[in-house]
Amino acid sequence: MAIMTTRATWDSEWQGFLSGLAYVIGFGNIMVFPYLMFENGAAFLIPYMLVLFLAGIPLLLLDLYLGQLKKCGPNIIFGRQLPVSTGLGWAMVSVSGMVSIYYNVIIAWALYYTFSSFSQELPWSRCRHDFNSDSCFSMADRLACLEKDQFYLERGCHSIEHMCALVEKVPFKNKTLCADTDGQNVVHPDRVIPRTYASEEFFMSYTLMVQGRTWSDFGTLQWELVGFLALAWVLVCLCLAEGIKSSGKAVYITTLFRYIPLTAFFVLAVTLEGSEKGIIFYLLDVDWQKLKHPEIWIKAASHVFYNLGTSFGGIITLGSYNNSTHNCMSILGSMATELDVAVTDVVSSGHGLVFIVVPEALTRIPNAQVWSVMFFIMTLFLGLDTQFGMVETMSTAVLDYLPSFTNQRRRVVFLICSICFMLGLTMVMEGGVLLLTVFHEQASGINVIVLALVEVFLLQYTFGFREILKTLQTEMNIWIPSVLYWYWAATWTVLTPLTLIIILVAALCDIQPLAWEDYIFPSWVQALGWLLCCFPISIIIIFHIYRVIKKFLCT
Repeated sequence: MAIMTTRATWDSEWQGFLSGLAYVIGFGNIMVFPYLMFENGAAFLIPYMLVLFLAGIPLLLLDLYLGQLKKCGPNIIFGRQLPVSTGLGWAMVSVSGMVSIYYNVIIAWALYYTFSSFSQELPWSRCRHDFNSDSCFSMADRLACLEKDQFYLERGCHSIEHMCALVEKVPFKNKTLCADTDGQNVVHPDRVIPRTYASEEFFMSYTLMVQGRTWSDFGTLQWELVGFLALAWVLVCLCLAEGIKSSGKAVYITTLFRYIPLTAFFVLAVTLEGSEKGIIFYLLDVDWQKLKHPEIWIKAASHVFYNLGTSFGGIITLGSYNNSTHNCMSILGSMATELDVAVTDVVSSGHGLVFIVVPEALTRIPNAQVWSVMFFIMTLFLGLDTQFGMVETMSTAVLDYLPSFTNQRRRVVFLICSICFMLGLTMVMEGGVLLLTVFHEQASGINVIVLALVEVFLLQYTFGFREILKTLQTEMNIWIPSVLYWYWAATWTVLTPLTLIIILVAALCDIQPLAWEDYIFPSWVQALGWLLCCFPISIIIIFHIYRVIKKFLCT
């Protein structure tokens, strides 16, 4: 298939820089990274930084190099280097496609919470709604009961005698605690009776309506979320309708705005009482015993690849719009540094809990609605920036493969967005988060490591590290200090493939069944997850077999 002879470029180097930066800083930084830090403390930074420098950054430069040098998407690049490897590029495009389907569902959640924040009182701040259970708990309701010297439970205020009776104890010490009749086993009534935060019930029981849903009882479509999912895809479609000419301008807003609420939240966090304990826990308190467990290394590696988007094809695509002489190495340090701009002082839990823990925290500060709007707009922009890169990867793949459609970009983007919207509808059903979990866990996991390995070996076979570095220095006019020269040489030839192999083996030895909270998915769903995981790998194999057979028949 013919390739386009001319290619659009960013209006300025800043557009390319911000687009690449926005692509690698997405939901993972606000959901997954804070949770992993909370779970493992400062010990997590050690495997994270090692994997980042041994595999993440070298792969990032390879992707930037390929895109900028060859001026086309991943589906074309690898086939031109070695025809039997054509499937590798399409495999990368397929990963971006699968991830973008569920990614926009999370963006729809962010939109829903943004609009919900424009209310006189945040809807998750109290237990006054029909969907709230008797175990619902909110700080506002608790404080209202404390003014009456009572405790909040079962959506009402109760005496200490009632609270202690529930745990088979009696009031103790000025009727603020409960204890046995002999004064032993003293407990606080609020800490022994199971509670559920109002923000959790709002997310689980009202936003997702997932409570009680199983794979055999998936429920119906949630039309509010369907509307927000449609809005999310409309935003993506509009920003990508003109390609990098429109998305390049959009990132000025979406990328730069995020630092306003981030800075505000940081200042707010460090001024809270006890904040120094959290800083010590995250940065200085290293539990060396955790490093003995392979799980922390696997999670660190998965997070690096998920965040950087290597082997997704997005970096190659964005790099292909750089000028040929652009110093693609200059943004690596910034990307690696920005990857650690964690929002660790804002969020302390993982996937989905950004819609539970933060909303709960927001209800406890003055002007909660303003802070809530700022936070969820920031979350929205984080998601959109990464989504732009993934959808651009798919549209660029189509337009590079079918250059006759170059003037039909709007229709191509609209068609891609429409298909992804339709495929995502099952994820906004009442049990949709179950399917979203399967995609999140399997669409970009082990398969991405395999794609990265194939990419490294392929480039060593077709180029070799000396040729790559020579091209960077001569054709791209990039000055490479001797220390960096040997760093790239060592990582591309030995350290990166070795790291990837170790991570792959460790991941295969530590496979966990797919589950949502305590609900372990049935065996056929586990099989579906593995089909998703193996789909990109199968593309490589199918294209390879096709090329071999075609070559054999033509000789």
